[in-house]
Amino acid sequence: MAGVVGGARRGEGHPPPLFIVARGGATTTPKIGGGSARTSAISSRTFDSCRVRPLSKNHSAQIIVPNELAHLGVGGAVTRALIRAADPKWIYAGCVIPDGPWILQRAVHALPCAVDPYSLRLYCITQSSLLFCLVLAAGLAALAQAPKRVFTILALNSLVHLLLDACETKWGNGVDLLAPFFWKPWNLELFWPESLTSYLLTAFGFTYVIVVWWHGRRVPIGVSFTSHRRVATAATLFAAYVFAPLFLMSQPARANSHFLATLRATGHRSGQLLELDRARYVRGEHGDAIITFAGEEIGVAGVTGTRSGSVSVRGVFSDENTMRIDVLHEHWSRIRDSFSQIGLVVVALYWLKPCLDWLRRRFGDSAK
Repeated sequence: MAGVVGGARRGEGHPPPLFIVARGGATTTPKIGGGSARTSAISSRTFDSCRVRPLSKNHSAQIIVPNELAHLGVGGAVTRALIRAADPKWIYAGCVIPDGPWILQRAVHALPCAVDPYSLRLYCITQSSLLFCLVLAAGLAALAQAPKRVFTILALNSLVHLLLDACETKWGNGVDLLAPFFWKPWNLELFWPESLTSYLLTAFGFTYVIVVWWHGRRVPIGVSFTSHRRVATAATLFAAYVFAPLFLMSQPARANSHFLATLRATGHRSGQLLELDRARYVRGEHGDAIITFAGEEIGVAGVTGTRSGSVSVRGVFSDENTMRIDVLHEHWSRIRDSFSQIGLVVVALYWLKPCLDWLRRRFGDSAK
């Protein structure tokens, strides 16, 4: 894992003399003492102003959805070990629940309308917590013919998903398991998305969905809208899932979750720590920059990337508009995107036929 060796204490006005930079799982040590002219040149630059711009379609593509294939495999294996006859459709639905808000964030950023990125981020942080995963799971289970069993499957897979996320290294990010009582993101930093562990989990997930592909596809969807009480319960829980996060967003904001309070306090950032997970690094003629999820360009000094792309960084603001990077990790985001897209397609296809069969029976019988 990348770290800082022999560096100055964070918050001091000069960069540490030695950095370790992790790139795609490998670790390299840049030269010091004049060995890197590019680094020393960039270190002397500052950006004149903090530039904030609307997110373009190219930048929104850098907002990465999680590696869904790994979650399908791990969640499926754990659930089937505990609940042997668990329906894979509900297993996969539970695996996707924690990612729903982040997929929504990506979709909203692609819209032409202007949305406050900080408010949207706070909403997604709140809604992706274990608390609201359980609220959505309860709403879906209320419509199932076996609500207790379905809720157990959905809740278990949401929890497994969040625990697996907590194992992955995500600087300035993490999972909220104890919300609304505690909003400190939990992250164990055991492995990077590009590590061998991550690829093995992905391969296991891909193998798992192929092996169980035919199991459960012909099992009825098992939902019912005949009970008005259960439909009303589901509607209430869905409304709580959508609207309740609006009333709790201030709590992660006060806890500086994802360093949002630091980023928003543009006049008080000098000397403040900052960690960013999968921000966009841009190389330019007049100096390199980090583009945050909000579209803000922050000038960089210290450790710099070898190419433009997705990076995670740790460092400190040397002034209001410049970040001195202590540690930088370059991501292979396109590979991760492909794994995510394949996983989401698997979930959609797994639900497609049972849903079509249910609609055919329901409306076909009504037409007779």
